[in-house]
Amino acid sequence: MEVFHVGSIEIRTNDGRLDEVVAQNCQFHLEQMDDGHWWMEIRTMDGDVHVNLSSAGRGVIKGSWRDEPL
Repeated sequence: MEVFHVGSIEIRTNDGRLDEVVAQNCQFHLEQMDDGHWWMEIRTMDGDVHVNLSSAGRGVIKGSWRDEPL
């Protein structure tokens, strides 16, 4: 497992795949953009993380993220 930090936000991957996003003391926004596509923003005093989640069906969800440290 790899762990990436953006301030107090932790992004955990397993074999290169998004596993968990963990944040403490934050603002959280999750929005469905389209069928099978969600956008998430986590904002803390140390920086922001934007996560895109998509699913083509069959229970597989793909994720990507972009961090914006302050």
